[in-house]
Amino acid sequence: MDFVDSAQGTFDTVEFDADTPIALSENDAKLIYIYKDTSRTYSFTPTYSANYSITHNMTDASGNYYKIYRIINGQKNYIYDGETATNIYLEAGICYYPEIYKTNGIDYDVGYVSIAMERITPNITKQININGNKTSAYILNSASTQILNMESSNGNVKINRIIDKSTGEITAVNGNILSYRFVGGKNYIIEVQNIAIVTAASQLFFKNPSDLPDSTNIDPNDIGLYYKFTATETGSYVFTFKYGKSNLAIDFLDDYAEFTNINTTIGSGYKMIVKHMNAGQTIYVKIADLSNVTESVNIVKNKIESAYQWIINGNVYTQDTINMTVGSSLTLALRINGSIDISMTSTDLMIINNGQYCKIEQVSNKITISADTRIGSSFTVLAQKTQDPESDFYGKIFTVVPIASNAVTFNYFNDNDSTRMTYANSTIKAVRYSIIAPGFDGSIIETSSSTINLTQILNGKLCYKTAKIQIIALKIEGKNNNNVVYQDWISNGTFGISIASKDVSGSYGGGNGTVSEPYLIDNIRHFQNINLTNQSGIYYKQTNHLNFSNTATPRNITFRGIYNGNSKFINNIKITSTATTGNVGGLFDYNYGTIENILEFTVTIILSGNTWFGVNVGGIVGANSGTINGPVVLSGSINAGKNSEGGTLGGVAGINLGIIKNGTNSMTLEAYGDIGGFVGINYGDISSVIFKGKINFYQRIDAVNRSAGGVLGCNVGTVANVSVSAEAKIKYSNTSASDSMTLSPHIGIVVGYSNGGTMTLLGANGSVDLGVLKLVSQTTGILFWKKTVTWDQKKNAGNRAVGFYV
Repeated sequence: MDFVDSAQGTFDTVEFDADTPIALSENDAKLIYIYKDTSRTYSFTPTYSANYSITHNMTDASGNYYKIYRIINGQKNYIYDGETATNIYLEAGICYYPEIYKTNGIDYDVGYVSIAMERITPNITKQININGNKTSAYILNSASTQILNMESSNGNVKINRIIDKSTGEITAVNGNILSYRFVGGKNYIIEVQNIAIVTAASQLFFKNPSDLPDSTNIDPNDIGLYYKFTATETGSYVFTFKYGKSNLAIDFLDDYAEFTNINTTIGSGYKMIVKHMNAGQTIYVKIADLSNVTESVNIVKNKIESAYQWIINGNVYTQDTINMTVGSSLTLALRINGSIDISMTSTDLMIINNGQYCKIEQVSNKITISADTRIGSSFTVLAQKTQDPESDFYGKIFTVVPIASNAVTFNYFNDNDSTRMTYANSTIKAVRYSIIAPGFDGSIIETSSSTINLTQILNGKLCYKTAKIQIIALKIEGKNNNNVVYQDWISNGTFGISIASKDVSGSYGGGNGTVSEPYLIDNIRHFQNINLTNQSGIYYKQTNHLNFSNTATPRNITFRGIYNGNSKFINNIKITSTATTGNVGGLFDYNYGTIENILEFTVTIILSGNTWFGVNVGGIVGANSGTINGPVVLSGSINAGKNSEGGTLGGVAGINLGIIKNGTNSMTLEAYGDIGGFVGINYGDISSVIFKGKINFYQRIDAVNRSAGGVLGCNVGTVANVSVSAEAKIKYSNTSASDSMTLSPHIGIVVGYSNGGTMTLLGANGSVDLGVLKLVSQTTGILFWKKTVTWDQKKNAGNRAVGFYV
């Protein structure tokens, strides 16, 4: 009899003999019938060990349950008994007998019975358990042609074989991680094996390839998988593969068809390929480790126009033209995709000497530009590695322009007699320049002389006036490889010739008094000319040590500019003055500006007048309302005599209303008045100074009581972080004592007299010698009564940081 199913069509008659098992085939449906309270037995011999499920679609499945047995030694050995027969492990080659029992429902029912292997779905993790030394298979239905990466999370669970069911083709793989191309519409058997002797659990991953890594190390366990790259725009792309010790095979698949196998290397541990792609096109790259040594692989891709960079003398260049000084060498390499450096050889490089103007020599990848090469010419370097047509570096070029060496420089100097511009270079044959100065029209002057004497050219008009000199062009000589001599005029500002215009003056060694081009102080005459330009905002820079050889600096200067000593010395200044009022200083009499960075300063000042009660005397300035900043080391002496009441005297300034900081003083100071190692009277700020010298302090009998200290005589301002070293001596040096009861000098190691100022961090390591100061007794009154009183002349003086506080 025939059974008809509206969905499945007509099927052959099935025998009613319940004792004859019906043979089932994997994944093929069998139309059967069954009575209530009866069972139907089937036979099934799996081709592959796997988890199988038995299903049926009878009209009424209520009351059904399943048993599965195998026959061992003529006896039924049941391996399953339950209401559903799902994912039951059956071994290949063994005949199993599934039974379906119907215990209730309708009396007679018809349906389809099938037995199917457990499936794997791409991009869904499959959790499995396999007994020791067993295999298990899974079916994968490929809906479309696709590449899938396969991975087992357990090292003992290997992907053993892949079988194409339509052709029976078997691919043996035996690995934990691999890639495979599945054709659309086909079914595949995926067989895995547990090589351990105990049950092993694992996760199976069947997923689409990841994006091609860009400058990222691939995990060693990923070697063998496919990676994909989709071009965002049309063009040629350079792919590089950088690895360590393994021998790698690299496959490209384009539109799911094998494209090429990349075996050409570009150096030890590198492979590359150039591939033209259209926008939206996808390629797949598979890396196979042929040596079975796991390692990381670095994959980078770039469009061809940005894939190559020149390495010149160890530095990476991205520009197409570079300037190199004549006499220098270029050692070349090529960097690919920012990560692979390829050494060049003589066969890898092509040199195009444009016009044959350049005299050059090549040894392998080193190109030397002769010092005889004429500047302003050029040559081109082309990379042409040609071992693999797909790996050419054609189109990667750069042009080298030889430029002037550092020897092509102009030096300005100003001595006591002349102002000159000089140069010394054998390739310069002539100079064109112009001068802008009073009485000159700025026309171009041409000369072949290497020394330009501006004082002579300007007929003495340069003195105390400003002129500008501008180099216009140079006549340059050079040779090519055939020693042919070429000459040409090269404009200033091109080919490495960059000679700035010079603002010059007969008064200074150069400059125009601005912060960027200060007046240069090369010699004593330049220093003496400060009084010609002295005003606020004018900058000066000392460029040589100045030795005044016991001559004086100009007198009566009130300095208002900015003087930078440039870590130079100013030594052997000697000043003798008979002043009785005003200010007397070693450099300037009064400072409203800034004096800084004088490294060493030596001065001798002698006041020979009978009285200097109103004079402020200082080693650097008489009075300071600006800033004086070291690190200056002071030495020398100041002697104001013993025969007057005196004014203020200090190693830096007699009186300070500004800022004084950073200095060391080893001078000997001797005078009446208010006297200090750095300042006589301070109304401003003093910080970070050390006194190491000697002070001989005189105080006239019954005169106004004055002060002496290693740093300050009298302080009304701010003092911080100052000290007196152990070798310093402060001495009251009168040769005789008086019985005066008004004699009370203020003497301290650091400060003699503090009149309301602020003082912190005082270091008092020196000593005070009070000389002939004593305790005075005096008896007064008439015969009827007498009174004896005492006066301690030492009470405001002694071995302490401050002699007397208000």
